[in-house]
Amino acid sequence: MELNNHILLFISLSSLLLSANAICVPRNFSHLASVACPPAPSPAPTPAQVDALASAPDVSASAVSAPSLLDVSNSITSKITGLLSPLLGSSPTTKDNPEVKKVCDVSEDSILCASSIIPFLNGAFDPASILRSEIQAGVNFTQKTIAKAKELATDESLSKYEKECLQQCQTNYDSVLDNFKSAADAIGSNDVGTLRTMLSAAISDLEACDDAFGESPGAESPLTEFDDVIHKLAGICLDIANKLFHI
Repeated sequence: MELNNHILLFISLSSLLLSANAICVPRNFSHLASVACPPAPSPAPTPAQVDALASAPDVSASAVSAPSLLDVSNSITSKITGLLSPLLGSSPTTKDNPEVKKVCDVSEDSILCASSIIPFLNGAFDPASILRSEIQAGVNFTQKTIAKAKELATDESLSKYEKECLQQCQTNYDSVLDNFKSAADAIGSNDVGTLRTMLSAAISDLEACDDAFGESPGAESPLTEFDDVIHKLAGICLDIANKLFHI
């Protein structure tokens, strides 16, 4: 009887030891046991969770749109070239063209430079082509300004002196046109000296128009803003001619 009890006790202890060896331990302590815990299975989603996932908005990378850099750029440009847009006959916008940016960055007003040449670009983006486009922008704007001066000259509320000043300005604008056109011709003949001289002359002719009104106390030119734009365009052209064209 005592022998049977010892046998039963031995069997019980053996079973206990075998079950102890099968106890799971965490994976990062797997060197302590030969049996690792299997990962717990994910619970199946309920019908309500499935419906919620199906109706959730798509927030993938392709569905999220960042603000357009072109929209931001256009917002800035519209403030600077508000006067320029209606007189050019089109709405100028900046374009992300590295060649245009490289040339315009040498000018005093790179945003106006890049904006004003857009209607006149012909697909070539070398400095000579971009300068021609900028000169054409100056020609186009000057022509529109001449038309505005003629319109103002018919205003009966203006004094005789003011009308004479407007006529003088028209003469100056005609000279500006001639200077712009001579500058464009100089690009084709690679005459850098004449190019710079003609652009400088265009700026001087504009100043003569302002001086005409300045000779009479209290007289103000109604074309000051127009002159400022032509002055800026001519200045941009001169910046490009001075920094990118060499004798």
